[in-house]
Amino acid sequence: MAVQVINLQNDRTIEVAATGKLTRADYDEFVPVIESEMKKGKVKILFSMHDFSGWDAGALWEDIKFDMNHFGEIERVAMVGEKKWEQGMVNKLMSGSGRGNHFHSQ
Repeated sequence: MAVQVINLQNDRTIEVAATGKLTRADYDEFVPVIESEMKKGKVKILFSMHDFSGWDAGALWEDIKFDMNHFGEIERVAMVGEKKWEQGMVNKLMSGSGRGNHFHSQ
């Protein structure tokens, strides 16, 4: 899995660019960057997926914990991906919150 974290500090937007399958170690890399920025206020997260194949069990657990611990500190989430299932995932995970959108990359 390759993950790249870009902190766009001008408006507390953090981009996480992911390829392959996310692992627990990937969360150890990008979560501290996001949490550091959250100390300054709510953040916006851009999660871009290219050749993305999902999460392993450890990463899924880290994602659930992150979401539960930081729900109130995230202003918006945008997910950009190539696959139909990614859009369904965003719709299910963000249903009712009004804070997440999926965009199809070309």
